[in-house]
Amino acid sequence: MDPRDFLTNKAEGKRLYPYAKDVFYHPAGILSMTVEVYDDIETYEQTFGFNVHGTLKEFLDQLYEEN
Repeated sequence: MDPRDFLTNKAEGKRLYPYAKDVFYHPAGILSMTVEVYDDIETYEQTFGFNVHGTLKEFLDQLYEEN
């Protein structure tokens, strides 16, 4: 197993499995993402967004234009 496939909550000794559930880019330079983290019992979801610029914005703009 690839160690990037899971995280360990050292305080509780549980393995947490992250999953990028949704990624959306708007050409105004906003990247939003919903990340789902689950263990053997529960699932947690966190949504966040941020402004991108520079090389990352250029790259995402090219991907956006191709679709």
